[in-house]
Amino acid sequence: MQDDARTNQDLQLFAMTKSSERTLQVLLFASLRDQAGWDEQCILLPDKDVVTADDIWHQLKLGPRPASVQISINQRLVNSLTPVQIGDEVAFLPPFTGG
Repeated sequence: MQDDARTNQDLQLFAMTKSSERTLQVLLFASLRDQAGWDEQCILLPDKDVVTADDIWHQLKLGPRPASVQISINQRLVNSLTPVQIGDEVAFLPPFTGG
């Protein structure tokens, strides 16, 4: 019985490790944060060869991405077709206002 429990723990740990290998961090700001109801999430990358920033937006199910929303990967502005990698930080930035 104890071996079964250890095996289950090992399998759970293995599954968590494997899934965390295909994750990235997504950040939303301002009105996007308000719309989604969250500002930061760790998400699984879709299972495909090349995943773009646009693919990540669609995975979030926030509707069509307004042209005015900028995308940042690892704090560098990019276009929507830029590939993302495991462990990246992807931020979606609505236009900022203020003075």
